[in-house]
Amino acid sequence: MFVGFALLVVLLGNGVLAARFLGEARRRETTEQASRKKSEFLATLSHELRTPLHGILGYADRLGREGILDAAQSRYVAAIADAGRHMRDVVNRVLDQTRVEARGPELHMRRIDVRELLEQCRALVEPGATARGLPLHCSVAPGVPRLFVTDGARLRQVLVNLLGNAVKFTWHGRIDVRVGGNEERITFEVADTGVGVPAKRRHRLFQDYERLGAEESGIEGAGLGLAMAARLVRGMGGDIGHRDNPGGGSVFWFDLPAGTEEAAEPAVAENAAPVRCGLRVLVADDTATGRDVAGAFLRAAGHHVTLAQNGSEVVELAASEDFDVVLMDMRMPVQDGIEATRRIRALGGPRGQVPIVAVTANALDRHVQECRDAGMAGHLAKPFVQVELLSVVGKAVGRRGETAKVIDHEILAQLAGQMSVEELDGHLHCLALRIEALLRQLKAPDAFAAPDGLADMVHELAGSAGALGFRALSAIARRLQTTLEADPMRATRLVDEFRRAAQAALAELRQRQPA
Repeated sequence: MFVGFALLVVLLGNGVLAARFLGEARRRETTEQASRKKSEFLATLSHELRTPLHGILGYADRLGREGILDAAQSRYVAAIADAGRHMRDVVNRVLDQTRVEARGPELHMRRIDVRELLEQCRALVEPGATARGLPLHCSVAPGVPRLFVTDGARLRQVLVNLLGNAVKFTWHGRIDVRVGGNEERITFEVADTGVGVPAKRRHRLFQDYERLGAEESGIEGAGLGLAMAARLVRGMGGDIGHRDNPGGGSVFWFDLPAGTEEAAEPAVAENAAPVRCGLRVLVADDTATGRDVAGAFLRAAGHHVTLAQNGSEVVELAASEDFDVVLMDMRMPVQDGIEATRRIRALGGPRGQVPIVAVTANALDRHVQECRDAGMAGHLAKPFVQVELLSVVGKAVGRRGETAKVIDHEILAQLAGQMSVEELDGHLHCLALRIEALLRQLKAPDAFAAPDGLADMVHELAGSAGALGFRALSAIARRLQTTLEADPMRATRLVDEFRRAAQAALAELRQRQPA
């Protein structure tokens, strides 16, 4: 009886544990599904915003460079370009929430000009304020430094959000922006004479989708601006709040501590250009705007441009003509950019090794990695301006010049001066054996069954190939090793590219073998 009772207790206990386990598994599955759906939504939204924004920023850049506008028109176009760049920053920072959730917010602390940033924000919202007859006044206290270290893109996003709200909720009076602080901390205040925030609703400020009764007044908006501003400010280590404006209306304020300046990225010079003029460039884009903007930028820099509308057309052109670089869109009919790239790489010979740069509105981390895995030499996210396009084209063509040759004879010459002919030939023979062994391993049905062991073999090959001057083989081997360690299944996409580089190196080594 006691044994039976004990067994019943155990079974019931196991049942409870099983129920808990199943419940936890269901919750985990639901969370993962929601995460996948959100990622897909963000990727689609990012693409749909970047595509029209590319036309706005591209045509504004063209107009500004052509010198056909009068002074007033030039100011308007410059304001459009500033607005486009701000929108691009917002898309870059806000939509890619997968990166933020995985790694935390990425801050880019730079020394910014406070007054210049304030003027940029004022220019973005002033048309709306003027349309309502609202004067917009900006003042900077005497103690505020000219330069302050912070994330300028996030600061601009917060300030534009608060200014936009002030314009939306104010019908009469004025809007004031006041900046105070010192080198250690800076404070911004946006004061309006609008409707204010009712006391009974103030506890809901800075919450997602909270509109504080704006829907009753017909004011447009999703109720995300203040919540987003609060997250950005707190992510930079600052604080944000609200108080009543003594003259009626609201004062929204936030303060930020000075950050630690990180090393600046190399600036792209305004006259940056590819390695040489007159490059033959194949531009693939399924939108007329995309082809027009890229083509105009390249022709203005003295390059020869051929246009394609889909992936199949790109492959046909790349197979029949010699190009210095291909600019490849990702989303195209017939064949997408990834498939088109793989087919070009399968051509073999010089045409199969043409540098391919992804020029696309697909800009999430996984999209960039997918482009690398397919064999692309670079990635440029839309929207872009001329100097950015020319810079990435120049880098891709420059890298081709560095890696097109199978072997760097200067390295071999240096090695020949440091060791005997027999020793050097011995090292080259060992490299050939390593290449042959790895090619045999990659042909095996279970080649990727033990990715760690395969990664070790690739690592050894990458080191010896690089030391002996086979830079192209070393570069693809290191890519293959990194991918094997991160995601073995994705590494299979690099096998063809690795095999071509390995066979080219092996052919060179066989020619050099002593009789």
